[in-house]
Amino acid sequence: MQLSDILAQPVVDREQFEMLVETGEDAAAELIQELLDLFRDESAPRFEMLQESLEKQEAPAIAKHAHSLAGASANLGALRLAKLCRRLEAEAMDGHLEALEPLAGHMREQYQETLNVFEQEIVKLQA
Repeated sequence: MQLSDILAQPVVDREQFEMLVETGEDAAAELIQELLDLFRDESAPRFEMLQESLEKQEAPAIAKHAHSLAGASANLGALRLAKLCRRLEAEAMDGHLEALEPLAGHMREQYQETLNVFEQEIVKLQA
């Protein structure tokens, strides 16, 4: 999948988000906030480790961290971020080191956008 195709994907998998809302019923905002907090707590250190591995150009470690971030993102329903993480993992596994930093930059941007979108959705649910 081309980078432009990944960036054209929705930030959030709406179907998965709606399932979370239904699961949480009256406490949907609280449930999603808990999941978002857990995601943030687990992914922030992983991004730091990814950055360190990028600086050292350690492809196996980059792939490992990207794989973990892809799983966490997919579990939350952060569709675009998960796909970027999978792409970074694949590029690292293939040894395409020149492609890693630009992809990691997109991942960092998408991580912030994902957090913002989920925070906005939580505010809507609380209204």
